[in-house]
Amino acid sequence: MNIAIMRAFVQVREYLLAASTVSTELKGLKAKVNLLVMQREQDLEAVNDLSEDVRQDIDNLYLAIGELSSKIEEKKTGPKPRIGFK
Repeated sequence: MNIAIMRAFVQVREYLLAASTVSTELKGLKAKVNLLVMQREQDLEAVNDLSEDVRQDIDNLYLAIGELSSKIEEKKTGPKPRIGFK
């Protein structure tokens, strides 16, 4: 009977050691997941900033194209210079 009690205590100790190693591994995994989440959020913010910059550049291009097309229309409707000797 005494040996059975000692074996039970040894099994309990081994279980507790295994559970503590599992809990430390879980803590490590939680830290890694939190780090990945933070990096993902930073990456998304960077992409949003970049997309806003690109959107602004595209808007500027459309404005420049609009100004150029209005200048072309003005030249088409304006007086044409005479060709030849004066």
